[in-house]
Amino acid sequence: AEKRKAAAKRRQQQQMAKMKKKQDKFEPVPGLDEPAQDEQNQEQLCCVVCREEATAENRMRLVCFASPTRSLSRMTENILDMQNPLGFSSCGHFVHGTCFEVWMRQIKSRKRTGEFMHVRENHVPCPLCRSIAACAVPLVSLEEVGGRPWPEDPGPLQAQAAIRPLEELLDFVGAPEDEEASELDASPTESFQVLCESAFQQLVLGTEFSPTQIADPQEPPQLYVLLVRAALVLSTQRDLGLTENRSGAGQDPTWLLWVAIIKAWGEERRPISHARFKRLVLNAVAQAAAAASGDSGRLTQTVTRVLLFAGWLVSALWKVPDRERNGLGILSDDPADALAVVAGFLGLATGLTELVQEAAAGPAGVTQVALIPSPLSLVPLHANATQATLFDVIRTVLKKQCTYCERVPSEPALCMLCGEVVCLQGGRGSIPCTPVEPVKMEGPAATHARKCNAGQAVYILPYMAEVLCSAPPYNALMELPYVDEFGIADVGEGSILRLSQRRMDHYRSMLSYGVVAREIIRHEEKTGMALRQIF
Repeated sequence: AEKRKAAAKRRQQQQMAKMKKKQDKFEPVPGLDEPAQDEQNQEQLCCVVCREEATAENRMRLVCFASPTRSLSRMTENILDMQNPLGFSSCGHFVHGTCFEVWMRQIKSRKRTGEFMHVRENHVPCPLCRSIAACAVPLVSLEEVGGRPWPEDPGPLQAQAAIRPLEELLDFVGAPEDEEASELDASPTESFQVLCESAFQQLVLGTEFSPTQIADPQEPPQLYVLLVRAALVLSTQRDLGLTENRSGAGQDPTWLLWVAIIKAWGEERRPISHARFKRLVLNAVAQAAAAASGDSGRLTQTVTRVLLFAGWLVSALWKVPDRERNGLGILSDDPADALAVVAGFLGLATGLTELVQEAAAGPAGVTQVALIPSPLSLVPLHANATQATLFDVIRTVLKKQCTYCERVPSEPALCMLCGEVVCLQGGRGSIPCTPVEPVKMEGPAATHARKCNAGQAVYILPYMAEVLCSAPPYNALMELPYVDEFGIADVGEGSILRLSQRRMDHYRSMLSYGVVAREIIRHEEKTGMALRQIF
């Protein structure tokens, strides 16, 4: 018995040694076996087209889709008065600038043969995942913007090689596809304004709705980081004006802080010091205190938002330890506790009273702000589109006239955002609706989408029991947000369709992030069907 045990033990040791030998043949996985440095991650980043690494002459760019959106203006009750900034979204894949240009030329030639018919003239599918794309945002590394461990002063600006790609991005922002529908004059100053607004919007939306995602210290950088760095680097190279307040009304202190930081970079022609950044943050706190008028609850919420915005700016421009980033991503629901965490990270007083006193004692004066918006939430939907049952929606639109032709439509389309009704296929009697424009190949739904939400809208079609997503020239019919007791939108005899909050939140999120066009393309790729009808 002892001999058998000894023999079994020897066989076990031999098998373990054999398995260890095979395991040693495999190369270690970067990021799993040992932490990889930022420089190593940068070198290992490959283009999805040519599978080559980045070079000094041909840097990497992030494939992005950009579409005008009014999401942030709606969330802040138009206090920011942004004139349709571009809402950027990305599939997360990187390409060389030259490879992206070659890919765009190839797609244009393939469109003539009938391929990619669902993609409009200036849009292309991502070379890897086929997500819709319109541009490529240059990758600007942390070292190029002088990034050092927080709170050290940043180093010199080293982004000279990125200037030309960033100017190409600025040209893209200033050259909208539909010039008649755009309020942009394509001047460099106006283009820079839109780029700064887009970067601000991307950061604010991420801070409010997905802080745990932007807390992930991944390399290559995330989209909001690239847009922030692009705006700041361009401010140091060209004398591009930035308007603090377009409408003359009150402004959000976070926006004023962002404008002040951009102007500071432009004045110094380099990354600003930690001390000056801290002074600008204290000025924003003083502006919030001046506008709060003694309302401590609103003051705490607003100051916390300002400090959190400043904290995420720090994460884009300085090296921040993972522990500190996680603290920003997972804050307490108590405003006072959240304020203490963010203020401590920025090196400020952790108490509200002490912080306001420190801000008031600063060298810069306090700028009066007319109004502080409430904390952001997703875009509000109209009450007519969120009724309890589908029958209630039908009863609401039954005799309601079209906004444009003032006739009762034979097939009404109810806008989720404003609650207005437009004709889907003309008024009763087959009379075409007034705003149909054959030259633009657009109907009432597309015209209303441009008027209501910068070219993106979602309509409920109560008679057809479907949802029309419109982002001209893209259209798609999707699932109704009303379901029966089995969770199916089945309009059968005797069935009662009730509101599905999950489906409604999906459409609400699409409108909030300005990604209706991207979701339409995904739906077409999934179903293999493209809607060519004019709406």
